[in-house]
Amino acid sequence: MSKLSTLSWGLYLSSSWTWCIGMFLPVILLQRYGLAGYLVFAIPNVIGCTAFGYVMGNPERSRNFVARHTKLMMAFSLVTIIFHFYFLLMLLRIHDVGLAICLLLVLVTVVLLIASLRLSMRSFLCLALLSYGASLVAGSSLFDTEFLVQGSQAWYEAFYLLPLTGIGFLLCPYFDLTFHKALQCAPSKHSFAVFGVSFVPMILITVFYQDIVLEAMPILLLLHLGGQALFSMGVHAKELSQQISVATRTKVLSVSCALLLMVGAVMLWPNQTTQFWLDNYLRFFVFYGVVFPALLIATAIDKKHYPLLLMSVLIALPFLELGVIAQISYLAIVPAVIVLYWAWLAVVKGKPEPISRPSHPSRVPHA
Repeated sequence: MSKLSTLSWGLYLSSSWTWCIGMFLPVILLQRYGLAGYLVFAIPNVIGCTAFGYVMGNPERSRNFVARHTKLMMAFSLVTIIFHFYFLLMLLRIHDVGLAICLLLVLVTVVLLIASLRLSMRSFLCLALLSYGASLVAGSSLFDTEFLVQGSQAWYEAFYLLPLTGIGFLLCPYFDLTFHKALQCAPSKHSFAVFGVSFVPMILITVFYQDIVLEAMPILLLLHLGGQALFSMGVHAKELSQQISVATRTKVLSVSCALLLMVGAVMLWPNQTTQFWLDNYLRFFVFYGVVFPALLIATAIDKKHYPLLLMSVLIALPFLELGVIAQISYLAIVPAVIVLYWAWLAVVKGKPEPISRPSHPSRVPHA
C-alpha cells in the first residue's frame, strides 16, 4: 500500500508540474535552436525538480519552510495560476477564437477552480492519474517517427540559456506548495524519484506537436493542453486557499482580480500577431528565471543587502529582455551571473537556517 501511495504522489507531481512551461516552452526552444534548445530545458527541469524531495529531505523541514515563507509561496502560486490563464487565452487568440468564446471559457475556468477548492486530496490524486493517462494517450496519437526539428538559430546559442534555466528549475520548486504537499503527505520522499521518471514522457510529448500546435489543434492535443493546465491551476488554487487566512483573503482576491484584468486587457488588444502573444508568454519567465530565485536567495541573506539585491534584479531585467525576447542569446548570461553571485553570497555569508523553530503545522493539512 505504501508503494502504491508513493507511486500515486509521484504521478500527482508529474501532473501538477506539467505547466504551460513544459507544454509550450520547448516548442519555442526547438524552433529556435533545434534539439539543443530542448535539452537546455529538459535536463535541468527533471534534475532540479527531482532533487527537491531529497534536498528538502523530510516533512518537518518542509513544514518549517512553508511556515516561514508562506506569503512568498502564495505569490508563486498566484503568478502560476495567472500564467496559465494567459497561456490558454493566448492559444485561443492565436487560433482566431472569438473574444466572446474566450471570455466564456475564462468564466468556466474560474468556476472550475472555485469548485476544485472543495475537492479532497484523494480526489486530486485520482484526477492526477486520469490527466496523466489522458496525456499519454494524446502523446501516443501525436507520435511521428519522421518528425524534423530545424532551429532558426545556431544550436550552440541554446547553451547561453542553460545557466538561466538551471537557476529557475533548481530554485523555483522550493516555493511550489504542491511539492511541499507531496513531501509532507507521501509515505516516502522517493515519490520524487517516481516523479522524475514519469515526468520525462510528459515533456517528450511536446516534441511530437511542436510543429503543429500554432497551426492546428487536434482534439487529443486540446485534451492534453487543457487537462494538464486545469489540473495545475486547480492544485495551486487548492494549496493557495489552504494558506489564506481571513485577514489576507481580501488582499489575495484583490490582487487576483487585478492580475486577471491585466491578462484580459492584453487579450482584448486588437490585431496582434502570433509573435506578440509569444513574446508576452516569454516575459512571464522573468518571475521564474530571476524574481522568485532572487526572493529565495533573499530569505538566506541579511536584510541589509536587500536594496542592493533589488537593484541587481532591476539591472538584470533589460538583459533578460534582450537575451530571451530579442534573441541576442548570449546576453541571457548576464541575469544568470547576477543571480548566481547572490546565490554564492547566500551560501558563503548567509544567515543560518533556524532549526529549533517550532512548526505550527502551517496550514497545509495532511491527506
